Amino acid sequence: MACPSGEAFLEVWTVGAPLTFHGHWPNAVPDVDEWLRADPLLPDLAYHLLNSDQCGSWGWLPEALGRGVQLEVLDRSRLLEVVLTALTTQHRPSAQAVMAETLRVLGLRVEEVPGGFDYMLGVLATTKSSVLKVVLPLVLELVSGPDDLTDLTMLVAGREKVHKTTLLKAPDDEALEARVGRVGVVEALELLAADEDVRFAAAVTRSLDRRGAAAPSHPVGVEPLGLWDLRPTPIAPDKDWPHWLDPNITWGEALAKRSNEYPEQLQRATFNLLSAMAGGRDWRAPLLASLQSRMTNGQLRVSRTVDAFTDVFLAGGFRDAYPVALAVADTGAGVGRKPAGLHLLLRLLAQYAVEIPPDVSIELPANIRTLAVAKGRTSAQEEARRLGVALARAEDGDAWLADLRSGGASMTPREARGLWTDPVLCPMPEDVRLRGRTGRSRSRPLAPAGDGRRPELLGRRHPRSVLLQGVGQEAAGLLRPGPGPRTTSSWSSP
Repeated sequence: MACPSGEAFLEVWTVGAPLTFHGHWPNAVPDVDEWLRADPLLPDLAYHLLNSDQCGSWGWLPEALGRGVQLEVLDRSRLLEVVLTALTTQHRPSAQAVMAETLRVLGLRVEEVPGGFDYMLGVLATTKSSVLKVVLPLVLELVSGPDDLTDLTMLVAGREKVHKTTLLKAPDDEALEARVGRVGVVEALELLAADEDVRFAAAVTRSLDRRGAAAPSHPVGVEPLGLWDLRPTPIAPDKDWPHWLDPNITWGEALAKRSNEYPEQLQRATFNLLSAMAGGRDWRAPLLASLQSRMTNGQLRVSRTVDAFTDVFLAGGFRDAYPVALAVADTGAGVGRKPAGLHLLLRLLAQYAVEIPPDVSIELPANIRTLAVAKGRTSAQEEARRLGVALARAEDGDAWLADLRSGGASMTPREARGLWTDPVLCPMPEDVRLRGRTGRSRSRPLAPAGDGRRPELLGRRHPRSVLLQGVGQEAAGLLRPGPGPRTTSSWSSP
């Protein structure tokens, strides 16, 4: 039986075929051996499915294909040919991830790559990170000379940090250095040293030092774009906003972690913000309060926030939005567990600091300053130091940091909130009873402090002040049992 290859057929067949249907609902992971034995459309079905976007919906497919090769139902060479051809065309990221995982499961070898290094370099240039993660080690084996390594480095230098780190560690392989030569390795490392990530660039510099080569001197001065003199300009999209989109959506809502990641939401929120800036409305206080609250609670998508601030900066809102972004970053720097992506926000502020006119002085906020002087070389610390150097317009970053650390003893300490001494604990009324969510009265009294038990408040929703009073009374030995009459009213602190 010939197998149709259309997307619509593949979607219906893989979801509703009897072999993937057990009980009352299709299993997400079918019985692989059953599928391989019973499906009348195999093996052609597997080849068509692997060459379509539909394969991205089935994470079990790579292992199933590997099992099919073991049972001699599927041909390994044909599967490799299908995947290597499909990766040269445009597919969804989820489909590309399944294709790359199939290459890993099947164990693609260097001699099986048609076209060698040039072919795989073209694949890497047009595919997502999931493919690069699987294929990069294989491409490194295909590197035969310094020109190949240079081309690969130029491609990877613009991708995610995890891949650049893999490439940074590659020259430690003696076989690669023997094929490329010391000069070729140094040239590749010099390309990586120009990375905007301060911490990664420092790691590249250390790798160059181990090989007796000096890091290249990159120009520090960058010409400003004149963003300071621009005024906010909201630009509506060419087509109408989607009907489901809230026209009054705010940045706080669009950048929250639990929000849907529809690009139209952030576009509309940015349009609203620029409109408020251009119209002279009060936008700073609500926006800053919302972003700082979400940053403190760990509910802010920092990487998405960086992209949003970039759009506002380039749309004429730099002068107004830069202090807000700086305050949000300072809030993140003051959190005990630093938010993921904080270094990206600090890096953005450092990159755009050149737009601040010479006659305008912006001081490095206290929390970022504390982060910069602390010992360590985390990404956030390195970017905080870079931001401090940019705002201070210092020529020598090491000297600036040394001066900042030498004055650390005179830095104003963070103001205490008075939690240790301020509360005045007063006895709780003996007839207090707390109501639960169901409205039923909780009549169990508080246990005395002397009977070895901690006081227990049997209400699911009780005022914080009641708890503080109970703990304070226990510590002072003043807690007394309060049988009292039953009551159905809730008590609140004065």
